[in-house]
Amino acid sequence: MGRFGLTVQAGILLGRALRNLRDASTMLQDSSLAFQNEEAEVLENAIFALAKVSSEEAQIRGIGICGLTKLCYR
Repeated sequence: MGRFGLTVQAGILLGRALRNLRDASTMLQDSSLAFQNEEAEVLENAIFALAKVSSEEAQIRGIGICGLTKLCYR
């Protein structure tokens, strides 16, 4: 995917996660809250997958822990 593409994807996922947190704190309806929880689970899985890919790419390139991996874990 390339380092730039992975960084952009991490930024997009981070933005969606922050929006989900903000929306979840303002939701009062049960149906909306259930949707927020499902979205949070999907985002969490996507972020963990991206962290694994970035970690593997860092090992292949010999970078150790790169900024992208740290961004995913934040």
